Amino acid sequence: MGRIDKAAKRHLEQSYQQDIEMYEQEREELLKRIRADTATPADRRRYTALGWKIEAVRQRMDKRYRDGVAEPIKIMQ
Repeated sequence: MGRIDKAAKRHLEQSYQQDIEMYEQEREELLKRIRADTATPADRRRYTALGWKIEAVRQRMDKRYRDGVAEPIKIMQ
């Protein structure tokens, strides 16, 4: 993998953060519908999928996951 300069890295992290905020806002709206018992089955599936999407974006932002590609993951040292 090539090196990313600091400005590009900062821009990428801001983009990821905006994505997370957008997904969390939509997920909150869906949760309100689910709690009010007005959600469709598609809304419930979307709620679950957004949780997975948020976690995936957080993992992309997390240095441990990015570095895990170059370094083997050590289980039980």
